[in-house]
Amino acid sequence: MDRRSGAAGPKTIPGKSRPWVRRRLIVDPPFQYWMLVPVGVFALVQVILLAMIMFYPLYRNAAQEPNQMVQAALLNQVADIHICLWTALALAAILTCGYTLIHSNRVAGPLYKLRQGLLQISSGEFPTLKFRANDQLRDFEPVANQLSQRMAGVAGGNAHRLSYLGNRLLFLKNRLVMQPISRAEVERELDSILVEFSQVHMLSENA
Repeated sequence: MDRRSGAAGPKTIPGKSRPWVRRRLIVDPPFQYWMLVPVGVFALVQVILLAMIMFYPLYRNAAQEPNQMVQAALLNQVADIHICLWTALALAAILTCGYTLIHSNRVAGPLYKLRQGLLQISSGEFPTLKFRANDQLRDFEPVANQLSQRMAGVAGGNAHRLSYLGNRLLFLKNRLVMQPISRAEVERELDSILVEFSQVHMLSENA
């Protein structure tokens, strides 16, 4: 059966045949990695500010301390602060990156489905999109499905009309073979077929 005819009805986007696509955290790498840029910039600013505001004064005070034992104790305290502070900041950055990727997946996933659905429509297939409950852009789901159904109806109507026109041309050919037909009658039949064909073309443009 010709899939362009739409007779088989809307199809589900091939998420069931390839369910791993929706389980991937990284669906659109350029978009999702770009979402991590603010996290990286924020972390860099934090490092610069802590170095200038906190650690530089601590090292300066330790260097100015005349007592070697006190200076060593101060440097040990600074080292302990380094370990605790950078560990906490690293864990916070990891958690923030994870949350950002999960949140961006809820945007990139629907965009991926919309892109795949439009590609299927352009190739003559008419999928039914289904977003997840926590996805963003869910308002586009009924719009995309309505477009898919509309295009399926248009394709089905055009296929039926083209089949009808093909039968009329075949009938006219058989008549010309079996019996003589006047030129005026042939022109009338061809004009009628051309009118029907122009309606098919207009239907595709209006879709």
